[in-house]
Amino acid sequence: MAPALGRTFTFNPKEGIDNPALVISEDPESDQSPVPRLCQLSRMEGQDFGFFLRMEKGRRGHVIRDVEPWSPAEHSGLRTGDRVLEVNEEYVDNMEFPRVVRRIQSCGLQLFLLVLREKEYEQVILHLY
Repeated sequence: MAPALGRTFTFNPKEGIDNPALVISEDPESDQSPVPRLCQLSRMEGQDFGFFLRMEKGRRGHVIRDVEPWSPAEHSGLRTGDRVLEVNEEYVDNMEFPRVVRRIQSCGLQLFLLVLREKEYEQVILHLY
């Protein structure tokens, strides 16, 4: 069984190897706030980044879809369902979809995306609104 989040487990060597004591305590540094990931995508001339960007009806944010296997997107850690927060260090979450697409298309061979996993994004949105 996996340990509960927010707790630390420490071994007490004074008890000896034959009788180890496991101490369970609350971890004051445990912060379960979502942490965005920075994905650096590098492509070659004539190659695409290997993902589609969608704006889904009735949902907030710009959604990554159809990440292609072995693509720059997959190699960067980008996953289907990720929500894009920034494109090349510019916040885009509240930007119009066509403008975000133009920013990605005009970036050249390097693209930096700051993203959150889908569930983390929804958690943040629930706290904001």
